[in-house]
Amino acid sequence: MGEAVGLLKAFIRENGIEVLNVAGSRGSKVPEIYYKTLQVVAGSISS
Repeated sequence: MGEAVGLLKAFIRENGIEVLNVAGSRGSKVPEIYYKTLQVVAGSISS
């Protein structure tokens, strides 16, 4: 997850992102996707 967090942080910083809309596979089809996505996004927006 660390690499994904770093990549997302860099993308947000380099592109001046202020609002990030997250969309993707339905949780009912890929049950673990919500928690993995939450970890990456939360890690990316924390200091």
